[in-house]
Amino acid sequence: MSTSHHHSDHAGLLRRIMDASGAESFAHPDVPTRAQLAERHDDAQHQFYTRIMDEFGVPEATRQEAMELWGAFRELSEPYTITHRFEDGGMAG
Repeated sequence: MSTSHHHSDHAGLLRRIMDASGAESFAHPDVPTRAQLAERHDDAQHQFYTRIMDEFGVPEATRQEAMELWGAFRELSEPYTITHRFEDGGMAG
């Protein structure tokens, strides 16, 4: 199992998949750190997305739907571990 990056829509179900299947995970070593930082800045991200949608005139119904979807990704996401790291140029330990 590999993940392209730390966003919950790409890695949020990784732990459940690994637990259910016994799969191992492969990712760049920065992925777990970036995921933790994103988790800590959740409120700021929500405010940013709200502001940007307002700035671009996104209709309220669409804004609400987008934020509900974002919230669903957050609720389904669980902490995960990376069992193998990819460094530039190949795999590391």
